[in-house]
Amino acid sequence: MKSTQGSYLRVWRAVVAGLVMLSPALVEASSACPQPTGNARPWLDPNLSVQCRAEALITSLKSAEEKIALLQGDLKSYGLTDISASDGPAGPVHVPLAASLPDGLAVASSFDPDVAAAQGRALGAQFRAAGIRQMLGPTVDIARTWHSGRVPEAFGEDPLLSGVMAAAVVQAVQEQGVAATLKHFAVYEQEQGRTGDLPFGLHPAVNNLVSERAVREIYLEPFREAITQGGALGVMCAFPRINGVYACENAFLLGILKNEWGFRGTVAPDFPDAQRSVIAAVNAGLDAGNFGRAPRPGPSGAPGADLGAALGLGAIPGGISLREAVASGKVSLERLNDMVRRKLVVMFAAEAADAHSDETKVTADELQKIALRVTEQGAVLLRNVNRALPLSKDTKTIAVFGAQAGPKPQASTSGSAYIEPTRVTPAIDALRSRAGQGMRITYVRGSLGLDALPLVPTAVLRTPQGGAGLRVEYFANPSLNFTGPAIAMAADTAVAIKGPAPVAHLPGNNGWSSRWSGTLTPRLSGIHHFTLSGAGTARLYLNDRLVAHFERVDFGTVAYASAALEKDQPVKLRVEFTPRAAAPLPGVPMMGTTMGTLLQLGWSEPDDRIARAVSAAKAADVAIVFAADRHGEGADRTELALPADQNELISAVAAANPHTIVVLSTAGPISMPWAKQVAAILETWYAGDAFGKASAALLFGDSTPGGRLPLTFPLSDTQGPVSTPRRYPGTVSADGALDAAHFDEDLLVGHRWFDATGSAPLFGFGQGLTYTPMRIDHIDVSRGSSQPHVRATVTNLGTRPEKEVVQVYLTFPATAHEPPQRLVAFKAVIVAGAQSRSVDMPLPTRAFEVWDARAHRWYTPTGKYEIRVGRSSREILFQQSLVRN
Repeated sequence: MKSTQGSYLRVWRAVVAGLVMLSPALVEASSACPQPTGNARPWLDPNLSVQCRAEALITSLKSAEEKIALLQGDLKSYGLTDISASDGPAGPVHVPLAASLPDGLAVASSFDPDVAAAQGRALGAQFRAAGIRQMLGPTVDIARTWHSGRVPEAFGEDPLLSGVMAAAVVQAVQEQGVAATLKHFAVYEQEQGRTGDLPFGLHPAVNNLVSERAVREIYLEPFREAITQGGALGVMCAFPRINGVYACENAFLLGILKNEWGFRGTVAPDFPDAQRSVIAAVNAGLDAGNFGRAPRPGPSGAPGADLGAALGLGAIPGGISLREAVASGKVSLERLNDMVRRKLVVMFAAEAADAHSDETKVTADELQKIALRVTEQGAVLLRNVNRALPLSKDTKTIAVFGAQAGPKPQASTSGSAYIEPTRVTPAIDALRSRAGQGMRITYVRGSLGLDALPLVPTAVLRTPQGGAGLRVEYFANPSLNFTGPAIAMAADTAVAIKGPAPVAHLPGNNGWSSRWSGTLTPRLSGIHHFTLSGAGTARLYLNDRLVAHFERVDFGTVAYASAALEKDQPVKLRVEFTPRAAAPLPGVPMMGTTMGTLLQLGWSEPDDRIARAVSAAKAADVAIVFAADRHGEGADRTELALPADQNELISAVAAANPHTIVVLSTAGPISMPWAKQVAAILETWYAGDAFGKASAALLFGDSTPGGRLPLTFPLSDTQGPVSTPRRYPGTVSADGALDAAHFDEDLLVGHRWFDATGSAPLFGFGQGLTYTPMRIDHIDVSRGSSQPHVRATVTNLGTRPEKEVVQVYLTFPATAHEPPQRLVAFKAVIVAGAQSRSVDMPLPTRAFEVWDARAHRWYTPTGKYEIRVGRSSREILFQQSLVRN
């Protein structure tokens, strides 16, 4: 396998090198290709280079009409078949029963490009087996804030780590004959306001105001690495505006991509509403999308109605078909040829790779092993008091808690990346299977779980006038200010909307709001739990205090609240709602969530689940609580805390049993008010089908958690670089629409902000513990060349194999105005028991470069640098100065 894989890898790299490194002039010059000799269709000749095949077909196309038809799918006339595509950061989304692989954070946490490559092999193999030749992924957006719903898809907060891991995934995917499409280009950092209000695509998306330097050094860096080193063949442009210009028509961003990095593949929009024009987008660099038909005047006489209809978005301002744009000279013939060339290059490159794909075929058994390896190498041990893990052989009784340990764990992010974990073994089953005889394991759920709770019954609700239910009022605007008279008012039996028009005469396009008010009278004293589920914006108030909310959600989400209430003591209840960001259709379950115009207020009365959990914890030697959150595309997080009743459960169990272990499956950082009360904390992210088996292997010590944090865990919601409304979600217009997010933190993203401000997070970037003590010493920096090398020795002080990650950070001269330190190299090594291994990490020239926003160029500042070597951004073991003149 290794020899054939290595042989094929050389073939693939040669193909990619021809695409990435070839100059535009050489690509344009058909004279560089051999002249056809009797072959009527030379573009079908696999012996020709990818570029020459594309040039041969372009030369045969005699008119702009033929070229536009080819762009829009007319390939059979030329003996070609278009390549199909599917979302796929964790597997092919549109393939029934596809294996659900670990998420991007699990891959990034490994700090190991070999692990990332294994994930890429598994991804590419699934796509190829399904006959899908283009993967819409990986996601390489920087985790600017924990709020962002798509954090679990990508590779964390650091540009270098994200880029290296993305490049490894991309290269391995494309080795399988599947073209990878990077998303989302670029500076796509939140779900709130990503497309603007309804109708989709006709109102402004959020405007991300960010410096050129931050764009270059932070947000573009992962894309650059994945293209120049990974050879990615596709890029998906994003929804938002970047400094006032939409990403899909942003000549600045797309110019860097194509002109500076030599990207030879195609740029296509995210969902159609990311494309706001034809002329501006195509001239900026958009290569694929919807280019419309010849426009006819709409009702107002304005052109573009047909293009909007084709997009399903209504009329696009300035809409015009590509055919008309070329005919009128607004799009040049050269640009049209370039679009065709790029489409063909991707097709032919994937075909050339597929000719060798059997050499790297991945079996079903290998697929499972890869998923387990990625999960185990990406799991992060955050706390381990008195070596609580791995579980001792002397342990006789274990009590397991949490809905996450049961039959339907949260193991995949929701949204377009969702792959239902159909092969996952419940953690409780995996633990029992591994424990065998002689160890007793009990399971008490102890938690309500993450699903929406049942509707609040009408019997406990009263309107302000004393009638059954709640008073509901509807208003003819979506701003939630409830000014002016209500257009409808009634008594409602519950807070439950399941479609875009609950009453007559509401404004179209979800341009309305509603308010329910009244009282709830508890039937029992104790902690009551509430859920607010749906899409749009909704807020729940108890006694005029906001207790739960979600904001500008276009996919479904669930918000949670709890309150101590007294029996027979009424509390004021109010719910405010507008569906302005939701899709105007009835609620439809899909992609691990529910989409459409919907809202539901759920409720659970006090019960004895926590008391039963405490009783079981007291009776066990060890207590293990499995906890999770549920986040993904279309809905940002509003709280850093674990959702629902899970903090309550963990605190109660930990108080009852000092040997409590918490296993987390989260979409990113969470706060942990109980952190110092528990013996161990293990983060597994969203692990897909491997979750249960990997959890058992890690807990019992059959494998070791090899992960390090790819992002910082703040102490609280208010700590970190993006903790002001101006920065996130951004300023708001007078009518409540999101306007602009101000990236005022500039370069201080993630761990850079904590370093610059001297703030101590809950857990820092790069942190992660080991089961076996490890030592890093004999650290040295060679200065004899223009490329310094950091060398170190890693020693395993125990008896079992263990992983260590050596991390190198660089401090710049003060004149560079950089953050206190930048990650510039890392190396993961697995060391056998009582053995040592040497590591050698070259520091490339680019590690010393910063962006000069005035001169618009990269340069290396002169002066004194400091090279720092350690286990994480918070644990530096070695420092040495280096002067560059």
